[in-house]
Amino acid sequence: MPQPKNLLCDPNNSLNRSEWIKRTHLWNTVSVFASIALLTGACTQKSNGSNPTQTGATEAAPQVQTPAGPEWRVTWLSQCADAEIPCLASFGFQVDSSGQWQVGPATNGQTYQGELSISERQTLAEVFKSLRDDTSTQEPSSVPCANPELAESWLTVGGIQSAQINLQFFGKKQDIERNQTGFCGSLPTSQAEKLTQQLSTLLTQYHPSTFPDECLNRAQEVEAAYDSLRSCEKDQDCSWLDSTFHPIGEEELQFVMTDACTKLRPLVAANTVRVTESIIESLQSARAQLVETCGSSIARVDCEGIMGFESTLIRPVCDLGKCKLPSIEETQTRYRVRSPLKTVRR
Repeated sequence: MPQPKNLLCDPNNSLNRSEWIKRTHLWNTVSVFASIALLTGACTQKSNGSNPTQTGATEAAPQVQTPAGPEWRVTWLSQCADAEIPCLASFGFQVDSSGQWQVGPATNGQTYQGELSISERQTLAEVFKSLRDDTSTQEPSSVPCANPELAESWLTVGGIQSAQINLQFFGKKQDIERNQTGFCGSLPTSQAEKLTQQLSTLLTQYHPSTFPDECLNRAQEVEAAYDSLRSCEKDQDCSWLDSTFHPIGEEELQFVMTDACTKLRPLVAANTVRVTESIIESLQSARAQLVETCGSSIARVDCEGIMGFESTLIRPVCDLGKCKLPSIEETQTRYRVRSPLKTVRR
């Protein structure tokens, strides 16, 4: 079967978008290992970059007092319904105002980290701003743990029976307990419900189905090389990358993979000038070694299909000094494509 990438690179190609997506989907295989090699680079783009120069200041800038640590941090710790079966956040799930999240540490010391999307970070920031404003004039009274209406909607996802939620925000500390009878704690029920709804969404989205996990830990070691490649100063520094880590040209139509159904997360966007041929070869070698080491355990059993979007429909942005997707909601509602082929589950 012809590879869709050659079709995409053909300047005479007249495929419409729906036909292109159809052929891309057909080309995907059920095998997780094949998903790693999807859309290999038949068209390599080379970009020239320049290093910005900085002008030294003639006068010393005034010293600005910056707060130590993030403005807010929230930690979710679950009590599992079955003590013999691990559940989501049984080792803790933490998110802070920088947009960083962490699962763990587990008893063996393993952690799993990542970052929120821009819109997710902004949504949580609004929640905590509301908490700060509502509690700035008076301390809220304790709320008893009894609300049958809320109990009906309580999470049964991931085997969670109850959750202890610790908040630290703008110099304040609050604790909430969420269980099958409602909320307990010092936040009003409406605020506690809004916060836990946001957190439970993030928890189910980012928490791995198995934790701790040795293959996941090895995958993070490969991903450690991503951070410096994503460093940027402006949007124009950033490019999408194909599945072989090559930058994709602005006018080049390719499939940008956001989820390959493996424990190794794709490097979606990076600073074009930082992605050199030697870096590309190093990343390809590290990924191949990871596949060999993990074997079939590299597959994520909770994955419902390969995910991605068309490269020409949206551009990466430089946010907080890193090349990123502009908005996860935007890509889900307008640009994201789900492969109809399901991952083989063991």
